[in-house]
Amino acid sequence: CIRAFDILDLVLSPFTHYETIPKEAMEDWARVFNQAATNLVDAVKADEGPDRTNNIGIAARWYLGLPQLIFRDTDGRKDRKHARIRMRLTAFLQGDFDTLLDHWVRDRNKVLRKDRKPQNDTKERRIQQGIKLIYQGFVSRGLRLVGGNGKALAEAVFGQLIDKHPQHEKSWAPPVRPTDGSDDPALLSLRRATLAVDPKVGVGPRGFRSYYARALAVGRFSDPEANGAFDAFARLGVLYLNTQMPPWLRRLLGSGLLTPLAKNPPVPGEKIDARPTKAEDIDTALWCKALQTDLTPKCKPGEPVRGIRKHLEPQQLAVGVSGGCESIVIGTKLKFEEARAKRLRKILILLDQRKAHKAYKPKLDPNSPAHAADIRYRQW
Repeated sequence: CIRAFDILDLVLSPFTHYETIPKEAMEDWARVFNQAATNLVDAVKADEGPDRTNNIGIAARWYLGLPQLIFRDTDGRKDRKHARIRMRLTAFLQGDFDTLLDHWVRDRNKVLRKDRKPQNDTKERRIQQGIKLIYQGFVSRGLRLVGGNGKALAEAVFGQLIDKHPQHEKSWAPPVRPTDGSDDPALLSLRRATLAVDPKVGVGPRGFRSYYARALAVGRFSDPEANGAFDAFARLGVLYLNTQMPPWLRRLLGSGLLTPLAKNPPVPGEKIDARPTKAEDIDTALWCKALQTDLTPKCKPGEPVRGIRKHLEPQQLAVGVSGGCESIVIGTKLKFEEARAKRLRKILILLDQRKAHKAYKPKLDPNSPAHAADIRYRQW
């Protein structure tokens, strides 16, 4: 019955979604997730045949649509949250898919009929939101919101972002992989990354929030199917990363929401300079985070750089990078002390390179793992 809907209807959620899952519903959620993820894994790993693409499409619709099918918030009423989530989970587990989809279609049509206007992103509103986050314990996030310049939602900004990120016709050949699957990512850091995820982190168009994945890792379940949910989460991540998954499905899973943030306070009558930020759904974000952590082990002071990071130097440090501020401050101080001790004449110059992340192109060995990773990243 889900084949009747365009797959993009399941990817692009028009709803706001609940941030958390009631404790009494976590086991049922783990069972539902395990079923949906396992069905998608089995469909992707199935042998080539006339029905393979069709079966992947059906399983993908269920997996991609889980956040809005189960966790959509239609009216903001907290007193109905638990009952609604339990009702939807029960319908899925009992195979009552007609009821589950009928209610979703009804709510979706109701939301799409409304004229939704974005709220004005004023300094006063950002201060109120920042204070609220600070009281909730998210001090750094609240301070960043208060100290930021807000969103740049002017029409001219969208053309500016397209110009900053031009599309090229060039394509790259896929990397040659071993046929025995020996280079499949193990995702050893996936559980640790899932437990440490920020509960307030932004999400992509599917609305797959961080708590939905975290519940699979922290839950202590008595049901065997629920206990296998995190393993199914990891298996699906391996297929996403090892290119065994069809490209069209990887693109849908890895889609994100772009928000242009103003670099400077907006001045009436002047052009707004903005930078785009991408919010990705937490499942694909965690798979990539785990892979990056596995391939980039942290080095102790004095040790040479290891892992894929040694192939991608130099690196651009920023305040958003863990340890970035410390490296800049301590490095500057060491350079100053060196110049004073050796009586050297040195000048410290601050350079702000435009599009620095695009200007640097590492020269990689075509046979190196870093080259294969670079190719896969460009394909996504």
